[in-house]
Amino acid sequence: MNALDFGPKEFVEPGAIVTVDGRHFVIGVSMDHFTCEGIELIGLSPLAPFYQVIDGLGKSDTAEFGGRNVKIEEII
Repeated sequence: MNALDFGPKEFVEPGAIVTVDGRHFVIGVSMDHFTCEGIELIGLSPLAPFYQVIDGLGKSDTAEFGGRNVKIEEII
């Protein structure tokens, strides 16, 4: 986790914090839910199938996962 660059991002990539359908994901680490500054986050490994679907997408892009469409709401 210390090796990740958590600076601002424009696309889904390791080090980004991504909001998808109201859920916040920290890209690059696989971990259970945790809370930071009152926001519940989920760690998402770049090896996870969901990451593979959203990798490289930008804000407002959509993708299909598990038979439904998901939308990238925010990237930090």
